[in-house]
Amino acid sequence: MSRFVAVLGLLCLIALPVTAQQNRVGIGVSIEPLASFVVADIDGFSSFSLFTPSLYVPITLSQFRLEPEVSFVRDASSLDDETAAESRLRLGTGLFYYNQRNEANALYVGARVGLARTAFSNPFSDDTESRIDFILAPTLGGEHYLGDLSLGVEGQLQYTRIGNFDEDSEVTRSQFLIRALFFARFHF
Repeated sequence: MSRFVAVLGLLCLIALPVTAQQNRVGIGVSIEPLASFVVADIDGFSSFSLFTPSLYVPITLSQFRLEPEVSFVRDASSLDDETAAESRLRLGTGLFYYNQRNEANALYVGARVGLARTAFSNPFSDDTESRIDFILAPTLGGEHYLGDLSLGVEGQLQYTRIGNFDEDSEVTRSQFLIRALFFARFHF
């Protein structure tokens, strides 16, 4: 996991010389309005976190875009001195063919790849269980520029190979889902 964070930091450092070459670098945020993050609390009730945002660093190099991303969500429930919590950290990057249709509109196609670490702490145990998921998502998106600000939408067909909380488990799980994201990006 630390290697992945180091690579993400290195990609962000690339942004400085890229801007000197007349290419665009920015910062963006996405929301996924149909997503939910569910945690069962101590009383057995579930809570939902909607609109989990992600932070992006779009690096556009002529007809290609590299876009590192990070997102984090944590949900905790407490009763007396007992707390149940679940958190998810997602680190990834996208690599896209980028087609600037005209001054105001652009389309891109490619894939996003990443890792997600999910951790669960149970009030009845001192241990925190965690798992690592692998994510691959073929992606199609578009954006409309309003000066240095762009607003966009993206569709993904996401495959997730879900890890196990128990390292000795031989159970394999995977998930396919369609994701729709809305973006706002500011380009320098």
